[in-house]
Amino acid sequence: MHINARKLIAVVFAVSMGVLTIASTRADARNYSLTLESNPEDVFAEGQKLSLKGDKLLNKGEKLMDEGQSLVDEGEKLIKDGNASLSNAQEDYRQHSTLRGSAANHKQVKKEAKRLKGISEDWANAMSDLQKGYKLVEKGEKKIVKARKQLREGHTLVDEGQFLIRNSELLRSGDLMLPQSG
Repeated sequence: MHINARKLIAVVFAVSMGVLTIASTRADARNYSLTLESNPEDVFAEGQKLSLKGDKLLNKGEKLMDEGQSLVDEGEKLIKDGNASLSNAQEDYRQHSTLRGSAANHKQVKKEAKRLKGISEDWANAMSDLQKGYKLVEKGEKKIVKARKQLREGHTLVDEGQFLIRNSELLRSGDLMLPQSG
């Protein structure tokens, strides 16, 4: 494994001073300060706590991802069906409009008006389905973005927790702590 010379010097310096600070990559930039005299049980407990918190966040993120994907799928289906219904309504209108004005009596006019009203309702329903579909897709995509953020944070917490757990074992055995990877 190739180690950058600056990193190596920084780790050696930190270890020689008896302190190794691990800066979290999380958004809240929490710092964990471990010394060679740190209590291994406390380090282990903190690692477990972070890992469990990360696992919960991963589960929550996966659930949210599933919900978001379901909304996107439902929205896309509504959009597809709405587009098909809209095309049908538009075609019905074009066909009906060629017959316009051929009524010979009031009953035929009434029938023609009723048919136009039905086409208008079909058209409006198709537009409503399209709007609902686009809103569902947008809502689903927002949930997916939020889920991805939770998954990233959950992975980070699990990694941090595992790092602390590994180092608690090294503290118990008296070995030097490893620098955090990544």
